[in-house]
Amino acid sequence: MSSTFELYNPIFLNQEHLISLIGSFSVLAAMGAKEWRNKPNWKSISAVIVALGISVAFLLEDPKMGAYLTGMGLLYVFVSDYKLFKPVFVLLLILPVVASFYFQIQTKNYPHFKKHFNEYVLSTESQVPILTNNFVFLSREVLLSELPSPPENLFQVEDWNKTMDQNPDMFKIFIYKYYRHAYPDEQEFISSFDLWLSTSPYKTVEEFEDDWIHTKTFRKIPKEELFQSLLSPCGKDPVDIETYPEFISGGSIAACQ
Repeated sequence: MSSTFELYNPIFLNQEHLISLIGSFSVLAAMGAKEWRNKPNWKSISAVIVALGISVAFLLEDPKMGAYLTGMGLLYVFVSDYKLFKPVFVLLLILPVVASFYFQIQTKNYPHFKKHFNEYVLSTESQVPILTNNFVFLSREVLLSELPSPPENLFQVEDWNKTMDQNPDMFKIFIYKYYRHAYPDEQEFISSFDLWLSTSPYKTVEEFEDDWIHTKTFRKIPKEELFQSLLSPCGKDPVDIETYPEFISGGSIAACQ
């Protein structure tokens, strides 16, 4: 599983890497169909394996897979000796393939994402930073293939603290919600960034969200407005008092308590 022939640089194993085994396993399963369908010992072993798969599915909180394996297991144990078994079994094998196409299209909606991502980047001034998903950032050359070179104001959300160290007057964030399905670990970076934003001197000035993308534009609070917020720290847009202690009086803090 190395990603290069020049040095040993293994990449982690995921579900896609096992797809190549399906073809050979399918042939072997078909060749041994008479054995695992009719012989009692094989039926018992297969039933135990299916039951194990059902248990794992529910332990991983995947009720759809658990229900599907339960239906397949019941069909195999109680109907495998009947002629009706073959067509029903084939139908149940085809069903998740068709469903997966629909699920992936609804979850990804890649054309919608790519169109909005290109429009968002192209409409943003070059000095305004844009934070986006790590996997989107790493694919920027493909996604933004119409540009002669990737924009320098695009950053991955993992490095949000480095971007904020530049103290920009304005910045944007573009989140492709597909990360929840494909790269759930990115939630850690997004959550830490949201926590920082809750006490930062930035406010949301523009926002758009649908089922697939979520964009926000932030602008630094002007000093005059910031001063008013600090004078009224009980307001709906609180500012971290540790960031601006020189503006906070003991009386205004006590008024909120």
